[in-house]
Amino acid sequence: MCTPKHGLTSQEKNELSAMVCLYTVEVDTSVSARQFLANLLFSRLPYNAQRFISKAFTSELTRILETTPFDIVQL
Repeated sequence: MCTPKHGLTSQEKNELSAMVCLYTVEVDTSVSARQFLANLLFSRLPYNAQRFISKAFTSELTRILETTPFDIVQL
C-alpha cells in the first residue's frame, strides 16, 4: 500500500523490484474533514484505521494470493 505519506519513488520501486517480487497499490489516506465527520457519525471504526481500508488494495491482495505461491508476504 503506497500512501501519500509513505510512498515509493520510481527509483526505489526499481531497486526493490530487482531484489523481490514487488506489488504496490496507490491508496489515498489523506485526512479529510468531510470523511472524518462521516466516520464520527456513521462508523464504529476509528478514523485513523478506516482511512487505510481500500477495496482496490483488498482486491489486488486477494488476486495475488490466489494466483501466486509465496514463502513470505510482508505488508
